[in-house]
Amino acid sequence: MARAMDAARRHRIDRLLARVACPVLVVRGRHDRIAPADWVSTLAELAPQGRAVTLPAGAHMVPITHPTALAAQIEAFHAAVVPPS
Repeated sequence: MARAMDAARRHRIDRLLARVACPVLVVRGRHDRIAPADWVSTLAELAPQGRAVTLPAGAHMVPITHPTALAAQIEAFHAAVVPPS
């Protein structure tokens, strides 16, 4: 776990996001101590079509702890960025 966290700290996701061509949704839980709100907002701003969301509950693992709330945010984001067919 320590090696994985060390590798994650060195990974420069900020450099990668500037090159992403598709819409990007960056999500965190309100109690996330790994991904602070200001950092998540900065990451979202780097992506050409990025948006940051903080869920009202949860911490860093919202896909596991709050999947329904996360799914609702993903659906709303998708509806906002993909034109209806």
